[in-house]
Amino acid sequence: MDYTRVTTSEEIKIISDLAYLLFPLDYGGYVRKKHIQYFLDKYQSETAIAEQLKNGYDYFIIQDGEKVSGYIGFEVDGKSLKLSKLYLNLDVRGQGIGEQVMHWLKSYAIEKQCNRLELLVLLENKNAIRFYERLGYKSVGVFEEYFTTGYSETNYRMAQDL
Repeated sequence: MDYTRVTTSEEIKIISDLAYLLFPLDYGGYVRKKHIQYFLDKYQSETAIAEQLKNGYDYFIIQDGEKVSGYIGFEVDGKSLKLSKLYLNLDVRGQGIGEQVMHWLKSYAIEKQCNRLELLVLLENKNAIRFYERLGYKSVGVFEEYFTTGYSETNYRMAQDL
């Protein structure tokens, strides 16, 4: 796998396009369509991603040769690396790529002198919860987030000490 740090408008567009494709597929079974659209527009539009990059957030395109497999987004906050996005195209899921990405992320965190990896995962996202638990992440609490759309999300806060 290759990891390309997102810096150009063309790379930002790749991330945004993937988000608009994958979010409805991943969350459509338990998140209202209106909220998915709100979330995409607020956090995964090209403008939003460009702003996040300016504020120290990192995105990487995950590639196998020339083929884009997905993307990852995170921020380093003090001694913690906080994973926010890990999305893979449907045709590469189940092939161990997610695990490879998480091992790469762990190495990246250690290189940046972080001592903890953290993430939030929706309570309803049982597959993701099992995936992270299999990799050694533990639930360290529950986080409820409320949005201006009137929608709320219940997330597990998961972490792994390095």
